[in-house]
Amino acid sequence: MDRWREHVANADPDVFRTRLDREGLDEQTCRNRIDDGGWPSNEPLPAWIDRLEALLQYVHESSPSDYAISVDEELPFVDILLPVLAFAREGIEPVSTECVTADAVEDLIEILANRLSKLWSHTVFIEFKTHIAERDPDLVFDDGDVKPDSIEHYEEFCDRMLRDELAAFFVEYAFLGRLVVSVIDQWKNWVGELCDHVTRDRERLNKRFGSETALGPVVEIDAMGDPHHGGRRVLSVTFQSGTTVAYKPRNSDIVAGFYDLLDWINRTGDLLHLETLEVLPRETYAWIEWVEPRTCGSETEVRNYYRRAGMLIAVFYALDATDMHLENIVAVGDQPVAIDVETLAQPMVKPQNRSVNEAIEVAKDTVVRTGAVPEHVQSPDVDDVAGFSAKQLEVNITVDRFTDVNTDRMDIESVPHPNREGESLPQYSGEVIEPEEYSGAIVRGFVDVYELFMANEGALLSDDGPIEQLIEREPKVRALYRDTAVYTKINRSVTSHSYHRTGLRFGTQVESLAKLLISGELDRDVWPIFECERSILRRFNTPRFTAKIDSTDIFNRNGTVVEDFFESKVSDQIRDRIRGFSKADLDEQVTYLRWGYGEYEQIHGGGSTATLSATELATGEPIDGLVLEESRRLYDRLISHSRRDDGLPTWVLREVMQESGIYIHPVEDNLYSGRLGIGLFAAGLARLDDDESYRDFALDVVSPVMTRLEDDISPPFPIGGGVGLGSMVYGFTKLGELLADDACIAAASEAARRIDSERIAADNRYDVLHGSAGAILGLLALYEVTGEEDILDRAVQAGDHLLNHRHDHQGVLTWSTPSIGRPLCGFAHGVAGIAYALFRLGSTTDAARFSDAALEGIRFERQQYDHQAQNWPDLRPNTETDWMDAWCHGRTGIGLARLGMYEIEQIPELRRDVDRALQGIETNELYAADHLCCGNFGRIEFLRRAARTLDEPTHLVDAKRLAAASVERATSSGQFSTPWQTEHWYNPSFFTGETGIGYSLMQFAAPSLPCAVLWE
Repeated sequence: MDRWREHVANADPDVFRTRLDREGLDEQTCRNRIDDGGWPSNEPLPAWIDRLEALLQYVHESSPSDYAISVDEELPFVDILLPVLAFAREGIEPVSTECVTADAVEDLIEILANRLSKLWSHTVFIEFKTHIAERDPDLVFDDGDVKPDSIEHYEEFCDRMLRDELAAFFVEYAFLGRLVVSVIDQWKNWVGELCDHVTRDRERLNKRFGSETALGPVVEIDAMGDPHHGGRRVLSVTFQSGTTVAYKPRNSDIVAGFYDLLDWINRTGDLLHLETLEVLPRETYAWIEWVEPRTCGSETEVRNYYRRAGMLIAVFYALDATDMHLENIVAVGDQPVAIDVETLAQPMVKPQNRSVNEAIEVAKDTVVRTGAVPEHVQSPDVDDVAGFSAKQLEVNITVDRFTDVNTDRMDIESVPHPNREGESLPQYSGEVIEPEEYSGAIVRGFVDVYELFMANEGALLSDDGPIEQLIEREPKVRALYRDTAVYTKINRSVTSHSYHRTGLRFGTQVESLAKLLISGELDRDVWPIFECERSILRRFNTPRFTAKIDSTDIFNRNGTVVEDFFESKVSDQIRDRIRGFSKADLDEQVTYLRWGYGEYEQIHGGGSTATLSATELATGEPIDGLVLEESRRLYDRLISHSRRDDGLPTWVLREVMQESGIYIHPVEDNLYSGRLGIGLFAAGLARLDDDESYRDFALDVVSPVMTRLEDDISPPFPIGGGVGLGSMVYGFTKLGELLADDACIAAASEAARRIDSERIAADNRYDVLHGSAGAILGLLALYEVTGEEDILDRAVQAGDHLLNHRHDHQGVLTWSTPSIGRPLCGFAHGVAGIAYALFRLGSTTDAARFSDAALEGIRFERQQYDHQAQNWPDLRPNTETDWMDAWCHGRTGIGLARLGMYEIEQIPELRRDVDRALQGIETNELYAADHLCCGNFGRIEFLRRAARTLDEPTHLVDAKRLAAASVERATSSGQFSTPWQTEHWYNPSFFTGETGIGYSLMQFAAPSLPCAVLWE
């Protein structure tokens, strides 16, 4: 009961009561039924019991001479598996002899063998180890003296199981017994179905796929993909003639319509020819031409391959396709061939029927949704799976593997899941050629087809055009309601022995799919979806839903599941998409493609050296007269780009993750790029401009973060001051002060409470943005407001954690960045920021150990200073330049950190570093980027602070000139220059976007605003 409550209701008793009410139950009734554990005496036993009994009787009465089955001898416990397979084979022999050869039957049995082995091997292994322990206890813990080929105990165990104990085994593992006979029954059904289809379609198959001679009987069969609809799977079917055809046990009219569209493109446009496949569609299944990968013969063929890839991406985009990942595309010489297009024309689920994700709303109108373009996958288990991606499919999980199979030494070890390298990328001269080298060809191909569709919209959408012809086929497409990985994870649990005794534990696992329904986040009308999922998963299958192209209902194999489930008919989506083709949309999609394949200017952290003369630009009004007007303009832009899908404002960010691709995601709960930073900008404007709407807006922005903290449902965070819990502590503290709002201070305290000893001990980043240094700065800000000693104690814990994780580097005790293996210079990730945090902690606590550690640490940076460059180097690998002048890395941030320390104690060495930084700054050059982290406003912050702290007004003059020049340039171009911001896309982030620029501008008019880049 506890496990059920946890899975379906996050252990909330009230929510769990709602779940029980749905079934007309109460908790005591459930407990009574679980305790009873038996079967009601007045009800007949379920039919699977009879089938299991028949299996056990066959095993008991048969002998090895009856089996005559050849399967992989490396399958664990193959000797126990053989009679089970022989029992299953008896059910198919009458229907298979005419259409398939004996070899093909063996292939079918091998498919069943692999599935059963995957299902029960772990549980049989537990019993085997128990057997070993009874016979030779020492062998359980140490098999060093056992010969590698020893099988004495193994053979004895198999003999016991088959002779006496298999029935007892299935009594103990009753749910496993049900699954075994269910899998066998499913296999018999689809094998019979396959043989019937081969026989029925023989003449059509010969006509469509045969040559001058008949195809002959089936001689070889192999299975691919997940089992759906009663264990059915996609098969490769090879006939005696040598011809191989794909058999797909589902309606494939969409496939035929897709290739008709490619034929239309080939006939209509003077473009590269796109390969099409022969299709023999039937009502509930289809036969499709089989293709094998082939290498390219020249560099020209490689280039043409990627141009055709761009053409296919345009087709996918036009048809609203999704999931066109690497396993659905095969590189056949210079032709990318889409072999599985069941997710073409993908309908959009109504928002009330799914978890609201603003990124989905944005991505649905982009090429990223197709799944063919590199995309960052926010999953710890799976990396990019795009159809045209160099990364291919990396699966970051471990799997169990049997060792010394079917011997006395047999054991299980955990190994990394093998990466599934698809066949979607071209090969030339023995090497896979990555798409980044041919991004221009991809873009050109995309533009070719996009412009062809624009120029021929009338013909494309006419009654006899390819789109209407496709729609008239009334094809069914797969509707992806939930990520298949969710189902895979649940099905993987069925292979664990701990789930095999009864269905109760597996049932609680499946219940997690109902969590959003029970909590009320989804419309209760969606309940039939969950009931279908539950029913299918209980049969060790993967749920599969479909949509009809001219309907808004969602279906499964048995009919309608939920009526009016989708936002619109897919046919209307396709028509609207093509009618919406325009020059502006083309430019936006091309930008996605260029970014996805590495064509973008990295102005965050890359140290762009593009400069403009600030003197020439700053010819207009001085910055003092622009602050309020510009701040209001930035606020208006912020409002205009917000979304309110659930009533509260949010924004969607688009960026490129260097190692994986485009990342489209809602703003997160942090200061650096998320809600706390945006809220801080609005709160600053509320202080500067007497308008209550700014205050209300600031609180609306951060209210989801408050809710997640209150409900304890926030995801695990690092503890840093930029993107972690420390950033929440600081952000809410400053909002509370600026808005005089006690609820914000309470939220800051709640976030601080989560910076506990366990989280601090787990920190291995140490820096300001992600680690303990940032936690210290956030906690100190809150402590200055509340004076609570518990807050200061947590900051001290974080400080001691930093002291305990120093190491000697060239004679200096300092901190290394784990991912790099050495210390870094700079504020955001380097020693400067860590030392600044410790120095402030030492000042607050009067604990010299922290101040001393800070001064010791900056000796490292002092060693790195380059007098000729007048700067500290950027020591990160793989950067575009060795030198940056920014808040995050380089002299601006280091100078600002030293200035913050100098304000606490006027130590000459600190002042010298401040002066070095100021002397190196080019105050008459406007950098290409404007934002706080790596752009002009980081320098402006340092210059303005230096003018105040050092009482040197010239620095303020320089800061104002740079600010005025930046504003003038933004006025001319319509926006500030920040990462991932284009004419189509907006970046509201604080450190990397426009809200931080606005907040910095406001400090010219309101110097009392806290300096956020110092966590003041």
